[in-house]
Amino acid sequence: MKKYCLVVCAGIGNLQTVPIWRGVVKFGVTVSAWRAHVDRERIEESLTLELTGITPARLEEFVSYLTDGDALIRASITSVSV
Repeated sequence: MKKYCLVVCAGIGNLQTVPIWRGVVKFGVTVSAWRAHVDRERIEESLTLELTGITPARLEEFVSYLTDGDALIRASITSVSV
């Protein structure tokens, strides 16, 4: 099974977690773990999601959904071997 680590970042006060979790439901993503982090030096918030049960194409759609039209949000994906 392939696992992905998705990190969604935005400036402090700009990371909206409700739309992220709505996207999880909309795209049928399985989240096996998550954590939130605030980096005061970089003035940034992030939400890290460990995802399973999603194809690379569907993952790209999910990331596009999260960042579409919002230049304040960045997302990065890494593949994790299980």
